[in-house]
Amino acid sequence: MKVLHITNWYRSEKEAFKVSFINEHLKSLNHFFENDLYHVEVQDDGEHLFKVLKGSFSNWENYYILKTKKIPWKLKEYLSSKLLLKLLKKLDVNKYYDIINIHTAYPLCSDIDGILRYLNIPLVFTEHWTAFAFNFNLPESNESLNRIRRIYQRNIPVFTVSNYLGQEIKRFSKNESLNYEIVPNVVDDEIFSFQNKPLNSNPSFFMVNYWREIKNPMPVLEAFKKFLKDYPDAILRIGGYGPLWSEMERFIEANKLEKNIILLGSLTKSQISDELQGITAFVHSAKFETFSVVCAEALCCGTPVVVSDLECIAEYLDKDAGILVKDDFYEALLKITRVNPSFNRGKIANKYQGLFSMMAVGKLYSEKLKEQMSIKSV
Repeated sequence: MKVLHITNWYRSEKEAFKVSFINEHLKSLNHFFENDLYHVEVQDDGEHLFKVLKGSFSNWENYYILKTKKIPWKLKEYLSSKLLLKLLKKLDVNKYYDIINIHTAYPLCSDIDGILRYLNIPLVFTEHWTAFAFNFNLPESNESLNRIRRIYQRNIPVFTVSNYLGQEIKRFSKNESLNYEIVPNVVDDEIFSFQNKPLNSNPSFFMVNYWREIKNPMPVLEAFKKFLKDYPDAILRIGGYGPLWSEMERFIEANKLEKNIILLGSLTKSQISDELQGITAFVHSAKFETFSVVCAEALCCGTPVVVSDLECIAEYLDKDAGILVKDDFYEALLKITRVNPSFNRGKIANKYQGLFSMMAVGKLYSEKLKEQMSIKSV
């Protein structure tokens, strides 16, 4: 079986780790199918009017990008679909592929009807995007919304990383009969695994993210400042970067917390895994998630999590693996510290690797793609 994957959002030579969750989804499928990926995108560019760039990152990762000067968004929608359709014809997909999987259908599928008229093989979407919950940051009166909704009103099967995201797409698209199934994100279990390291003697916590408004660390910093009155030797280590990093630095300096809160900056996946070993808990404050890969990575290391009570995380987090926080991170930090010896970290790691490992997700994903093939052939 040969699968063609198309994405509008992918890594590049300059940004090697961009949207790594798409790359990891595809690597999981490489155990089961022959896969080709094409990054197809219309990119704003100050140097070129219209210039097509073609090339490869690997023997299965390719790019087909149109560089243009800054153009109106409606024109970008039109050109995105035209670029995709041109590639599909160039690859002769109806002859050489068994199924097409488009990761993040908008704006590539703005002309969904034209794409469907060309295709004789099954088409599916895989969606990770938070944009559905925010109506793509557009007012209800914006005509683009109806063009986006039309994509999800054509009975094309959708794979989503959580039930919550599936429901959000159904709500956004106004399509109550939306056919969606859940394929979770992948955790690289060769990196994120239980190392059975002795627990730190003092309470110790770790956070990592791209720190911005919807991934706001400040509630945790405020709670940890209060927590230090109970446990003065506690440590909170923080990795990542982002728009809120300077605010975090100012908070630590203003409250003289340099000995207790350590800012680490950007970290590799291996460094993140090392930070997760032997600590009291991984802590995650967010206003919105569609899955939360960072929480899944912690759980695959056997590390309990203290995380904002979000629907997508509640779908997989059991009470014997962490705490969902509705309001008060301070009380949650106290509780996770008291009950910490009771966590069976090896059991936690085994359970969540069984759900999110490369082979587990790849097997599930491949089975669902095969189902769509069999439905189309009937």
